[in-house]
Amino acid sequence: MKGKLFLSGSALCICAALHAAPVFLNPSFEQGTSGYWINRPASARVEPGDPTDGKQSLVVRVVPGKTVSVVQGLNYEPDQYYKISFDAKATDAQLRMQIMLQGSKPLSFFSDPDLNKPFPLTAEYKRMSLELGPFPEAIGKNPVKKLMIYFNITGSKEGGSVNLDNLSVELRPAAKTSAKSILKNGSFEQGLAQYWVNRRKCAEVVSTAASHGRKSLKVTPEDKVVDLVQGLPMKPGEIYTLRFDAKSSVPENGPQLTLGVMMRGKTPLAYFAPKGEQKRFADPVPVEGEFKTFEYELGPLPDNWRGTKVENLMFYWHVKPGANPGSIYLDNLQIETVSADQKKKIGE
Repeated sequence: MKGKLFLSGSALCICAALHAAPVFLNPSFEQGTSGYWINRPASARVEPGDPTDGKQSLVVRVVPGKTVSVVQGLNYEPDQYYKISFDAKATDAQLRMQIMLQGSKPLSFFSDPDLNKPFPLTAEYKRMSLELGPFPEAIGKNPVKKLMIYFNITGSKEGGSVNLDNLSVELRPAAKTSAKSILKNGSFEQGLAQYWVNRRKCAEVVSTAASHGRKSLKVTPEDKVVDLVQGLPMKPGEIYTLRFDAKSSVPENGPQLTLGVMMRGKTPLAYFAPKGEQKRFADPVPVEGEFKTFEYELGPLPDNWRGTKVENLMFYWHVKPGANPGSIYLDNLQIETVSADQKKKIGE
């Protein structure tokens, strides 16, 4: 298969002429470093005699105070988890991974808390694996075409090194939220992409607890309210059904979860004030110690507020500190809409 090489700044893309399933080329370095881009090539050398697969492995020498990156691109597949595995060992060196989302040019590094951690390497080879994704289909208006996998080696001592061998990738379908949901990244599989958080240090995407998929959002308010927000276009005459899973680490007098919808034109206008049966939307969410699904209906919302057109609706999850410190976990956020007329006919 013929390939083309594109280099932009520190990112390189090996773009296959024909689409194929994601796979590492030359995964055991039997063809030297063919298929890889290395930012400091003098620091990386294929050596025989100490492999885990085949006859050779890649030895990357530490450059004190600098990062040596070994990079290869994988074809992008939507709605998939990527399990990336490899054999590695280290002496006085650390290895981390990064994922660059690539279109016709580099777009953005993928955010995931597991990518911030160094792999726990030892002086003996160990099989390492990291499952990531699903990855966004586009950044802004730019479609994602490739995933550039960076193996980043750092260290402070001359003579430090990392050995790499036997790279592989496996795909499996990602857990999906409702196909009708208009909310994006509802299970936080793409970190906090699509959300705004007013106190970012208090919101952490974790893989230790989840009701759907691999991750959930852990919100730990310290002394002020933490707001998680996502905006959606206003749909006049529509009923909005809001559904999500939540739990508390301290159900008794712990953090309090409440909801809100801000109507917005060019600037914020006002919070929507539900009436009648919808007033329960304004009450604190009765979270418990285990994940529980909550559902609320709102609308139709006014498409005009005191002479100003309502263009967007900002959906808020407010987490307020309680008498006892703790965290609120959120997962599987969904918002669906149906016209009020259709809803009325369904109810008849």
